[in-house]
Amino acid sequence: MASPQRGICVVINNMTYWHPKFQNRGGCDKDERRVEKVFRDLGFMVKVLRNLSSGEMQSELAYVGRKTDHSAYDAFVAVIMTHGGLGELYGVNGDAFPVHRLTLDFTAE
Repeated sequence: MASPQRGICVVINNMTYWHPKFQNRGGCDKDERRVEKVFRDLGFMVKVLRNLSSGEMQSELAYVGRKTDHSAYDAFVAVIMTHGGLGELYGVNGDAFPVHRLTLDFTAE
């Protein structure tokens, strides 16, 4: 890695769910702090987002993928701490979206 700022790390931590189907995720605030520290220590710019709906998660990641100039960075990392199922992630609203959707907004261009 050659850039002075190694990259961008987006941490999505869904702790408190509106949907009754899901329990809140206790203790994940400690994990969030540890992840944030590790990536800051590695030279990443870290953006922490909490308690996002499925639409908000998709919008935030699409924005970072499409609107950020990644040429100044060596890497991009997304850490998503949320409930999930086979091939899908859930927002705090209980709606799911497919995991493969995460990579569609990130290209080499």
